[in-house]
Amino acid sequence: MSTPFSRTLRALEAESPRPALLALLLVSAFMLAGLAWVSFAKVAVYETSRSARLEAGVASSVLQSPVSGEITDSFLQLGRTVHAGETLVTLDTSAARLQLNVERTRHEARRREVNALGEEIRAQEKALDFERLAKRATINEARSHAEAARPLSRFADAELERLIQMRDKGLISEVDYLRRRSEAERDRLNERTALQAVNRVGAEMTTRESDRLGTIEQLRRQLQVLEGQCATSAAQISQLAFEVERRSIKSPISGVIGDLTVLKSGAYVRDGALLATIIPTGEVHAVAEFAAGRALGRLHAGQRARLRLEGLPWGQYGSVVATVTRVAIEGRAGAARVELDVSPGSPLAARLEHGLSASVDIEVERVQPALLLVRALGELAGRRTQARVDPT
Repeated sequence: MSTPFSRTLRALEAESPRPALLALLLVSAFMLAGLAWVSFAKVAVYETSRSARLEAGVASSVLQSPVSGEITDSFLQLGRTVHAGETLVTLDTSAARLQLNVERTRHEARRREVNALGEEIRAQEKALDFERLAKRATINEARSHAEAARPLSRFADAELERLIQMRDKGLISEVDYLRRRSEAERDRLNERTALQAVNRVGAEMTTRESDRLGTIEQLRRQLQVLEGQCATSAAQISQLAFEVERRSIKSPISGVIGDLTVLKSGAYVRDGALLATIIPTGEVHAVAEFAAGRALGRLHAGQRARLRLEGLPWGQYGSVVATVTRVAIEGRAGAARVELDVSPGSPLAARLEHGLSASVDIEVERVQPALLLVRALGELAGRRTQARVDPT
């Protein structure tokens, strides 16, 4: 009986509870650690965009034809780098240039007429000044003759009175009286003639001055008409030069031709026709759309974001760090627009180009996993309640 009993004791010793207790302790420790993590740890909560794309810092520019016309030269090439002000397309300007040359010739002829008329007016004004000087000199001379004749006339009057007295007294003969009276009357006539000469010279010079003034005024009116015609032709020249310049279509910005309409020399384009799209070079930023109900109030400037390019595998190339710069304060069509600046130090910075599609994850908060579980259960219960209320 001793042999079977000894084997039973060894079997009981082999079935000791210590390994089970150790396993129980390990499981309990893991459960406590998990409970502590769920209760006290914080995890990042992200909002993911509906859609996102990269855009240049400056808006793309559309190159359009400002006028209708036939293309004579085209320098449009897809992917070509262009500079602001560089001529990309030239339209036919032969008709406009011909009209411009005609108008310039006409304008030059009018300018010469204006100059000649101005010279003639200045010459007439100088002649008027000389005539006024001559008028004053002639009148002064006539007045001098009149003043010189006045004493003789006064003496003649006195002499005539004396002769009458002498004749009445018989001191002189009738012949002497008549001779000396005719001399006195001649002196009186000379005075009257001199005074009439003053009035006649003044009237003649005034008439000549009026005629000269009328001529000058007429010339000035002609000059005004010619100057108005010159101003009109100058405006027409500017308009025609502008039309010629409009047919030389230049790049509004510096960038790369991202899209174009294939056009060759001789093709006809209409006013407003789309010729090309120029994408500006330089830094790009991201524009994303989020569900308005979840984004508004949770997204704000300064938040960190993670941008993943759809064209590049995320597992191979990773993501790009970005920062929220602007958030729309009101959602449109159920979406809120969010703009983000891309970190220039990203390894993918060289691959960032205008128009690339992407997805954006923005960290909105850090909360305990337990709180996330409660939120999820609450949302699930809310959806079930809504489904029961509205079975459709």
